[in-house]
Amino acid sequence: YFARMFAAILADKLRITSERAKLYEEAILDSRRAEAHSADLEERIAHNLRQIRLYSHLVESAHDAILIAGLDGKVEHANPAFGRVFGCAPEAARGRPLGRLLGLEPGGPRGWSALADEARKEGWSGEVGVQGGAGAAPIPAECTISMVRTDRQARKEGWSGEVGVQGGAG
Repeated sequence: YFARMFAAILADKLRITSERAKLYEEAILDSRRAEAHSADLEERIAHNLRQIRLYSHLVESAHDAILIAGLDGKVEHANPAFGRVFGCAPEAARGRPLGRLLGLEPGGPRGWSALADEARKEGWSGEVGVQGGAGAAPIPAECTISMVRTDRQARKEGWSGEVGVQGGAG
């Protein structure tokens, strides 16, 4: 009788030990999968950061002035070339209306709202007269304005403008 009872207890303990070993093995496998997934995420994040740095360097080193404005049309960022084209520090553009910087008539057919309506559809490209410094006459410049969309649903986040002075001026 004791032998059968001892065998039953031993079998039960072996079953429990076996179940625990399987759980431990599954936990280790889950941990390895999580580590692999984490490494994959880290690589994707590193890749995205490299892309962001590349695009940032592209904007900051461009020969043309690049302005980024919010949906309200007020400038949030200007690259270093802004100073060369507009005759003032890029920081001076922050908060200023993009249309005013580009010399657009406030309410006219060449005003910001008319241009923005066209730019919302397909972007806009044309000539503008930028103020080349305090008291200076407007300088003709080729300008492209695009709506910035940040996701696949084409949610509109703001505007980007690229301004290049014609004829090599600036």
